[in-house]
Amino acid sequence: MRIFLAVRLAASIDPVVVSLFGESGCPDTTAFIFGPLQAAEKALGTGSDVFRLEWTPFGNAYYITKECGGVPAPPGCSSSSTCRYSRQVRDCYFKRCGLGGAGAPDCYSPGPLHCQHGAAECFANRLEACATVKEPSSSWMVSRCIEEAFYKGELRNGQSSDHVTAVAVRCGFSASLQQWCTSNGDGALAAMAKMTPPHPGVPYVLVNGEVLADLNSLLEKICEAYEGPAPAGCMGLEV
Repeated sequence: MRIFLAVRLAASIDPVVVSLFGESGCPDTTAFIFGPLQAAEKALGTGSDVFRLEWTPFGNAYYITKECGGVPAPPGCSSSSTCRYSRQVRDCYFKRCGLGGAGAPDCYSPGPLHCQHGAAECFANRLEACATVKEPSSSWMVSRCIEEAFYKGELRNGQSSDHVTAVAVRCGFSASLQQWCTSNGDGALAAMAKMTPPHPGVPYVLVNGEVLADLNSLLEKICEAYEGPAPAGCMGLEV
């Protein structure tokens, strides 16, 4: 009876929401995914009832707009400097067009999308955005697999879209999803842009809506925010 009651109580407790805003192939983003986030998953269990991950693959990208400006990234670029990336344009863009912004007709077109590390990042973001919009229940496993390929060096900024696609297919990006993304990828990316708040850089992480200032404290902050009985993975932590 007590066990049954404990299960019912645990089931009625909302999980802690971890909102992760990042960009595909970004070294800092992948370091967080396979560092603090992976440690939290290991401690609390992948697919844990304790926390729920919300991944928004857009990061520091921005569309070139009349008000905020910007220039197209040169073909073949793979870094902030070679891609002529501007943090000032980014800050203006998200203040105007990101989450909470007033918006404008050219927030998501017709100006081109500018990604911090070039075309491979843009294309991987696009695929992950399509998965997030079309198949949300399984999208993180696909995205995590793609990011692991960047993390391990199998994928690199500067590589072709065909290379990115091959890895995505191996990660579970289905033929039907590829077809859907061909027609709806622009809209999926725009949806990610609309969901991304102004931020100083990525990864940008919120725990139940509060900024995670110290990225290495993710597990502690999840345990602190969880309102149910302390999970085993939280035992011994100072929260």
